[in-house]
Amino acid sequence: MNEETKWIGEFSVEDREEINSLRAKQIYSIEHGDAHTYSNLCTDDILLMLQGNDVVIGKSDFYECESKLFHKVQFESIEQIPIRIERQGNLAIEVGHQKLVIAASLESPKDYKSHRKYCHVMRKTSEGWCFAILMSNNSE
Repeated sequence: MNEETKWIGEFSVEDREEINSLRAKQIYSIEHGDAHTYSNLCTDDILLMLQGNDVVIGKSDFYECESKLFHKVQFESIEQIPIRIERQGNLAIEVGHQKLVIAASLESPKDYKSHRKYCHVMRKTSEGWCFAILMSNNSE
């Protein structure tokens, strides 16, 4: 999985830097169990689709869902390896692989395997790039 990320469509240097920074902030938020910071990376109408859960719609429900998850599960590390990022107007669709290390816990859900795949849709807003749709599930 050492393939280089393919950027498809019109991305300025600033767009690429902002999208890479958004991903880094997401990883930091997950590793630190910080639902508040994580929700601030999202649009107000965020859609969250995680394996083993119903679709979560909207920033306040996203925050609640992530807060509950972070109370049950501690993510020691997460690596996201984007395969392809394609721009369509004010949207960018990123697909890739995730590698997770989860701290051992009796409450840790069995839904999270160490190798996963993801699809994230980002929307360019007046504040910059934000997550609009987050979806991931197991690859194994």
